[in-house]
Amino acid sequence: MSRFLGPIHHWLYNKINILEDIEKEILVTLNPSNKEALMTELTQSFGPYLNNRPLEELIDQDNIHGWLQDRIKVAETRLSRMINTLENSFGVSVYEDIASVYASFGAKYGNALSDGSGKTPEEVFKSLDNYLLEGMPCDRVNAVTESTPDLLKWEKDRCVHAAFWNAGGTDVNHYYKFREAFSKAFVEALDPSFTYKFELKNGLQYHMIFKK
Repeated sequence: MSRFLGPIHHWLYNKINILEDIEKEILVTLNPSNKEALMTELTQSFGPYLNNRPLEELIDQDNIHGWLQDRIKVAETRLSRMINTLENSFGVSVYEDIASVYASFGAKYGNALSDGSGKTPEEVFKSLDNYLLEGMPCDRVNAVTESTPDLLKWEKDRCVHAAFWNAGGTDVNHYYKFREAFSKAFVEALDPSFTYKFELKNGLQYHMIFKK
């Protein structure tokens, strides 16, 4: 990534803020009795929220790449720890509630982009990629394996989330379910003629956007 602040940095920063917005909404939805204390504990342990402040006010201009990379680590690890804490308080039912929050965000962003025109699977994929945080742009985790007018398949041969989620105490496989809920809701809201499917096989992640 460039050492000069540019559109790609704002693009990535926006995706980090989206993840933080999801984190805050999970707390609002589950509404634990110690909500304020939990937020304080999490920010003291992992770092404060960005709160959608202008990137120029926050970033280390001498270490743009490192600063953004660290903010990804902070956001994902803090979210994982929060979910782990909520699971300890409420039980495993929290995972279904959290998936519903992710789906509501996916539907919201998909609907905001929907204009009634037909999309190609590639257009839907590119739109989705503007919202899901998948590491740094230089990680290049998405590898398209098939593209037709009705289908787009892509794979990920490594996980850029596991270290952060496992460090926070939540198995990364739960994150995959949350991301799946977001992606499916986003795709179907953006263009109802398409849907989304995710599979995990032998450590490889398989994604598909296709005509219903």
